[in-house]
Amino acid sequence: MSSATPAGCFHDALNATALASSSRQLNQPDLMVQAIRVYGKAITGLNEALQSPVASRDDSVLVALFVLGLFEVIAARPSQSRSANVEASCHPHSEGGLAMLQYRSGVMANGNIDKVILAFFSFVALSDCFMTYPGDFLLWSKLRTLTTPTADGPCFEPLLCRAVEFKIVAEEMMTRNGLAAGSTMFTLLESGMRIIEDLKTVAEHQLSQKAPGNRTGFNGVVDVSLGSNALIASTGRYFQAWDLGP
Repeated sequence: MSSATPAGCFHDALNATALASSSRQLNQPDLMVQAIRVYGKAITGLNEALQSPVASRDDSVLVALFVLGLFEVIAARPSQSRSANVEASCHPHSEGGLAMLQYRSGVMANGNIDKVILAFFSFVALSDCFMTYPGDFLLWSKLRTLTTPTADGPCFEPLLCRAVEFKIVAEEMMTRNGLAAGSTMFTLLESGMRIIEDLKTVAEHQLSQKAPGNRTGFNGVVDVSLGSNALIASTGRYFQAWDLGP
């Protein structure tokens, strides 16, 4: 933590989330009542801390926001009637968390805790891209515009980002124009095939054994001590969107 004395909302957030978790595990509704009461106190304290230029820079305030999102996931009851929303079911404050990470970067208050939380939000955004309705990339769009001293955009290898960007462009093309013109479709398929080949290489090396101590890439599943693998893992080739016209 960046201060010896964490903000009050930090303790309340932990307490509320622990009570909610215990309520679910032990099937004790009374604990959830207590949890909701403490949650309200934590939200009030968090809002007050965010209004303070000094308190808002404290690591404990960022962690409080993160933990309160976990509380809401634990406290919420699953519903078959609700549409799929990975952000809501994984962490309801993902967008607010990204905004806070950007703010902390601007005032030079970011540190190791920011890296950990950014990694978590990156996985939420990735899941959101593949599990929600086609064309719904709001969280990923916000994530890829995030700029901090330690990371620009999602905390993933470029190859994985290329795959997501390809999916975004392909779905936007189909949503806007239906079947694209022949030349555009050919370029789309060509780019997709390159990504597939690179992903195939990654998958093949995931199955192979690697010697202890070898450097890895693609979130730790590829041995990049070999030149060809290192090139694939570090490539910055992003799928380029075209002007598809009206």
